[in-house]
Amino acid sequence: VPSKSKNYEIGLKAFVTSNTRVNLAIFKVDTKNEIVTVGNSGSINVYNSIANTERKGIEISIDSRLPYNFNFYEAYTYLDAEFKNSFDTPSSGRTNIGNRIAGTYRNTSYTELSWKYPEYGFQAAVENIYYGDTNGYDSNNSTYKAEAYTLVNLRASIRQGVGNWKFSEFARIENLGNKNYVSNVKVNSSDTFEPGNNRNYTVGVSASYTFK
Repeated sequence: VPSKSKNYEIGLKAFVTSNTRVNLAIFKVDTKNEIVTVGNSGSINVYNSIANTERKGIEISIDSRLPYNFNFYEAYTYLDAEFKNSFDTPSSGRTNIGNRIAGTYRNTSYTELSWKYPEYGFQAAVENIYYGDTNGYDSNNSTYKAEAYTLVNLRASIRQGVGNWKFSEFARIENLGNKNYVSNVKVNSSDTFEPGNNRNYTVGVSASYTFK
């Protein structure tokens, strides 16, 4: 059975000050015969288009240039994703009307504060990433639920130019607080949750040459 969706969205973009831009979008998606996981054997999943769903929410972002070469950016999404019919599957059991769609996050946000020193080609930023809780099964079995988490990342880079050459050195630290969290949800599967990376580091150097 083919899946069919109706998408509705309205949005606006505006400069609320000369240095601050706001984007806002309100959306709604109605889907009939959405494909869901109905069974699995090890790493092999079985799918069927039996679900009717509704996703609605709001997205908002703020991008603001601050004094002293600072910049602030914030993006937030609220998503209400639920089933509009009831059905039974071998993998998940009973899914009722109003259940949250597994693997979806009601609240997510990304926040960044950056700073640059143009004279030296230097820039740095701190990032804050938030994911709300989510279900592993469409039945919303509370045993298979991933808790909300927040990650903090740091990054910095510096650039130089020598003649036709351009050089860049960069460093990045992800999961600064070394949090344990679920990075991937395998919906309606016995091995439901996959862990995210522990604190990790990246450093690198790049070079480019421009022919003139």
